[in-house]
Amino acid sequence: MAHNQALQFIVIESNTCDSITVHEQILWDNINPSTHRDEIGLALFYRNISSGISGCDLSNPGNNTTNAEWVIPIESAGQYEIFMFAVHRWIDMGSVWPLYSIVYHNGFFWICMEPNIDREPGTNINIWRKATCDDFIMFNNYCMGASHNIKFLLNEFFSSIYNSECVSARVLNVGCNRYQVQDIAAPEIQEQPNFMLPTLVKVWNLAMTEEIIDCIYIDRMAGETLANVQLPDDDGVYVIEVGYGSYTNVIWDENTPPNMISYTIVRDCAFNADLPTNQYVAYGICNIESCWKKLYDKMMCKPVDVCCDSCDPEVKEEMENFRYTLNMMNALWFNLMAYIELEQGIYMHLYNLYTINGVVSDPVRMSFLQHIADIIEKIAEITERCGDCNGAFSNETGCTEC
Repeated sequence: MAHNQALQFIVIESNTCDSITVHEQILWDNINPSTHRDEIGLALFYRNISSGISGCDLSNPGNNTTNAEWVIPIESAGQYEIFMFAVHRWIDMGSVWPLYSIVYHNGFFWICMEPNIDREPGTNINIWRKATCDDFIMFNNYCMGASHNIKFLLNEFFSSIYNSECVSARVLNVGCNRYQVQDIAAPEIQEQPNFMLPTLVKVWNLAMTEEIIDCIYIDRMAGETLANVQLPDDDGVYVIEVGYGSYTNVIWDENTPPNMISYTIVRDCAFNADLPTNQYVAYGICNIESCWKKLYDKMMCKPVDVCCDSCDPEVKEEMENFRYTLNMMNALWFNLMAYIELEQGIYMHLYNLYTINGVVSDPVRMSFLQHIADIIEKIAEITERCGDCNGAFSNETGCTEC
């Protein structure tokens, strides 16, 4: 989503999944010959839509003959909003600088806090104050053409939404509650270019985030490229988190590729804190599907007409119980599928929920996923018996587990 095409940039994600580079595509002289790049200040702002983490780069790199680059650190996979605003360098223009004008001067961006005639930024903080990463709205209002009576207003800006998946692995469903994590590329240690970190696959239950179901390591140095994940038998919402672990007891030999003679993987189920992780939602619904198929098979393969006078009463009662169970399951099932499709559509199949200082980064999405988990739990109560009341009947209460 780019607005003013006068500002054109290429957004590239690093191979190690730790940064996004915003690269100025065309030299300023080629875009706007009447305005030199050296007369312009470019301010970059960005925000991770999922986590809410935001930042900026006010260093204003580049010049007339050199394309500029800005590097955005990736905290996690997700959608990143990227904004670039262009403002003029400060000049002595001989007229009043309006309130909230923004200029670039002596290595900083400045915001006019008091209308003035050619007071140089940096000489009085009450007239011009330095811009910070908290001033996104000020830049946005100024460069979007809010009411300013100034001939030097560029009204040039660029905005984009970049979808960072940080793809270092592919997660495939290979059977009921079975997944395969295929490692595509592992980052290399800068000092040892042939040394690849082990991939760590952690599986946990959304409803019990402290309970780790499994931790699997893919030892890239030993030639391993995949991990098989088996979810628990209980239906629910699970998370497959993929990141990187670490080594210890490493012995090097610079003359023998791949330079590492021996090592030990640290199997503490802890991710490398310096690298991002990807999280994938896995919906465990095998028991629901199995029960649904069982009920349909029993009802459709040997249907019993409820109006049949000569049919066995017990068989008719059993079929009526199957029908009742199936109706309840259908009502919840279609509700479940609707919520799953809606959740995946809104968040583009990305799962980036984590905590920052103990606070959930996206409580709305957590609530959404928890609602899906609640529906699965409710259906699981029905599928546990799957229409069978044998051994659960009493004269006082009917099905004791209903």
